[in-house]
Amino acid sequence: MADASDARKLFIQAILLRRYMTTHLAQALWHKCREDVMAVDESVFVQDIPWDELVKEVNQSLNSFDLEFSRGHDEITGVEMWALVNRRDDEVAQVASDLSPSEITYFKALVEEIILAPDHAYSISSIAAMRDPVKPANMTKPGAETVLASFVARGWLLKSRKGQYSLSARSLLELRSYLRKTYPDDLLECQMCLELLTKGVACPTGPCGIWMHVPCYGQYQKRSGKCPWCQADWSIAPEKLICAGERSTKAANDDDEGEQTGYE
Repeated sequence: MADASDARKLFIQAILLRRYMTTHLAQALWHKCREDVMAVDESVFVQDIPWDELVKEVNQSLNSFDLEFSRGHDEITGVEMWALVNRRDDEVAQVASDLSPSEITYFKALVEEIILAPDHAYSISSIAAMRDPVKPANMTKPGAETVLASFVARGWLLKSRKGQYSLSARSLLELRSYLRKTYPDDLLECQMCLELLTKGVACPTGPCGIWMHVPCYGQYQKRSGKCPWCQADWSIAPEKLICAGERSTKAANDDDEGEQTGYE
């Protein structure tokens, strides 16, 4: 016999299955779970509660498993995303459970190369991604190309039109604890949303150090044209803003690389 609580259980199963999704998809899944439970037993009514309240209830259920349905944002589009985050295990092997042991070894090496890329580029070329010792010694170049493509297809990496690999929103959200623990001195944080930043802009005033995701910067510009820290006027020469990501200082030295990057 169906019960109203079955809708939440069904929703949690959907989260466990998908792991990473937009707010739009997550809310659509919740409504589908409600409809399915009520369709099984017409005497059961599942109340549609506010989204924040539902997330709180879901996380109460996940808490005993050290899991959390956590929110983040896509650095490029600003779209709100949700992921199932393991709060206890901060090793890639525990978080990226859909990867094989050899894939995990390769992925960890790629993450390190990306995070430690110079000039806050937070990206590496296809050539760098497939060279030794980044790829496992027993992995051929064609094999590495296949694995890299699978990382992109599964949402762990982004590949730009110029062939640069960077961390996806999924990686930044699901691997947040691992990244903060492993690279505490190499990460940037957005002043506005306080999330990790690997693609964004900064105040050109040297000692300031204020970074923002481009979508967050766009929202901030609507309220103020000055740096929130040093009050430098950003509206005079916005092209002088320092960039993180593929459009970093190093990349900007090349006119072609300085163009807006699109992602596949």
